[in-house]
Amino acid sequence: MFSRIISFTIFLFLFFHSPAYSRLIVTNVHVVPMTSEIILAQHSVIIKDDTVQSVLPDKDYKPLKEDKIIDAKGAYLLPGFKDMHVHLYDESYLLLLIANGVTTVRNMWGTPQVLDWKNEIKHKVRIGPQIYTAGPILDGDPPLFKKAYHLTEPSKVNQTVKEQKLMGYDFLKIYDRISLPVFKELLVAAKKHNLPIVGHVPFEVGLEQILKTPISSTEHLYGYAESILKNDSKLIGQYSRETRYTAYADIDPLKLKSLATRHASTYTWITPTLYNMDVIHNAKQAQKRLANDPYLKKLPAKLLNGWKKSIDKKITEQTAADLKIKQIAIAARKKIFIEMHQANNKIMLGTDTPNTLVIPGRSVHDELALMVNAGLTPYQALLTATRNAGEYLKSFEKSGTLTKGSVADLILLNKNPFSNIENTRSIRGVVLKGVWHSKENLDKLVSDQVKKYK
Repeated sequence: MFSRIISFTIFLFLFFHSPAYSRLIVTNVHVVPMTSEIILAQHSVIIKDDTVQSVLPDKDYKPLKEDKIIDAKGAYLLPGFKDMHVHLYDESYLLLLIANGVTTVRNMWGTPQVLDWKNEIKHKVRIGPQIYTAGPILDGDPPLFKKAYHLTEPSKVNQTVKEQKLMGYDFLKIYDRISLPVFKELLVAAKKHNLPIVGHVPFEVGLEQILKTPISSTEHLYGYAESILKNDSKLIGQYSRETRYTAYADIDPLKLKSLATRHASTYTWITPTLYNMDVIHNAKQAQKRLANDPYLKKLPAKLLNGWKKSIDKKITEQTAADLKIKQIAIAARKKIFIEMHQANNKIMLGTDTPNTLVIPGRSVHDELALMVNAGLTPYQALLTATRNAGEYLKSFEKSGTLTKGSVADLILLNKNPFSNIENTRSIRGVVLKGVWHSKENLDKLVSDQVKKYK
């Protein structure tokens, strides 16, 4: 079955991804360059191969005979979205991401299979987002996941990092139980082998140490609440999986402001993944979503079954007191997020898909909406999925803005995303490495994929 899906996907890619034109022109379009909060009306975007060649007023466009012209009819063209925290466990996610306008992802648990997909996409024999990937998760003693790489001896750090570099991974992903001595050795080895460190703030390391010796990015805001507790909190000095919810009730607003300012002086990016916790904090509501969302029919049964088991377990375990703790945590996380934003910290969008109800592709729009709900403007939220993420990836590619020389990964929207963040869902089509894919074609690809893996 798996090999049939691979053959099917590659066939579709070659069928839809082999243009018979030398230039793609999107004309009569409102350009959303994401260089500032502006919209360029009545413009044309000229794309050659996989690069934006020029952005100019419609009146200045000189058509060539071989041009492929897309009349946008006043729609809105902006850079493709980047989901900077995903887990690519199944190849079916790749089409779902593209269909939702996600043209780049940062995969946070690498495997040889993901490296294969990455290379197939790079060499244009598979349709999917551009993949940048961490290696296998590095964890300490005992590792939370059996398949994580168990790294407890500082003397073995350099060889481990060297191996991940040679395999083709782009980042090192650290997890909860990495010890402080191992962490310090990782900093040295990461610099030596040019592999940025990303991931959780380990329990033994703590956020204060991260501020002294920054890493490339932190995920989920883990460890942030524990670092700004009130002086009389009983949780001071504690940091574990359990405190990830309970610590939020004891945060000190003044310490939060201080943390945000100090954090902004480092080069560590923040990937908050707000929706990931929000969507499942209320088990009964999550159960209703699982039963009533028609979009879930596009997902593999194995994924849905896993979500159902997780939610059923939460239903039996969640008490009124537990729900209250989670509600406090959800509200506090938004405050931390906004404080970090207001202090000009570097923030990029990530979803942690496919955690329960965090749907590949669609969850980017859910995360954007939640950012706006927390207090960002639509433009500010969109920056996290475009220009900010592009800045983070600048050593790999020029992307994140719609400007001359940028990668031609773009989304065409029917409605203005600045006026309402929900308009990011009004996708008319996607330009992927310079090739136009209409919504109708993308929907057909997804529909055919569903038939295959059923």
